Amino acid sequence: MGAASAGVPAIALVAGPMLTARHEGERLGACTDCRRFWGRFRGGEIDRAAVDRVETRLATTAGTCAVMGTASTMACVAEALGMILPGTAAIPAVHADRLRAAEATGAAAVRLAATRLTPDRVITREAVENALTVLLAIGGSTNAIIHLTAIAGRLGIRVSLAPAQRTVRRNAGAGRSQADRIALHGGFVRCRRNERGAARVAAAASSRMS
Repeated sequence: MGAASAGVPAIALVAGPMLTARHEGERLGACTDCRRFWGRFRGGEIDRAAVDRVETRLATTAGTCAVMGTASTMACVAEALGMILPGTAAIPAVHADRLRAAEATGAAAVRLAATRLTPDRVITREAVENALTVLLAIGGSTNAIIHLTAIAGRLGIRVSLAPAQRTVRRNAGAGRSQADRIALHGGFVRCRRNERGAARVAAAASSRMS
């Protein structure tokens, strides 16, 4: 939103989600499982020792929460908009690829600073509609819809959820999704990105020497 408002060349870098841990063979995710197990404890289904063990395994590494909450959803939205490097939305915070992504993003930022490729040329109506489709397909945070429409509003783009909803329903019916499922980090989602916008960013970044 800040980049869209400022109207200057920009590229984002996200922190990445934390790795998940397990409890009795079950994968845990911060927030969601915290509430679920606490509810079971209050209901008398598990004892204090069990809920204490779960608590120690909910956030075992650095990173944003290991569920498709606002942080992970907005990372996917940013990639779908073409505002972060392709393929970097869902890399875990402690993965070596996150450092590589940070270095590549820094290099791209230096080169982009010398260009006039402003966010309004990347975040087009087509890109916003694509991001909405991705957002609905991954079942992410509803907060992200508010953030995305605010970004679009800053650029004077009016969007509707209806086309995205139709696309998601159509693809779901055919057994497809606008988001490509990947095995990394227990089924996180790599977004269908804004190919044209991402290509413009990459071209601008590679055309200037740092």
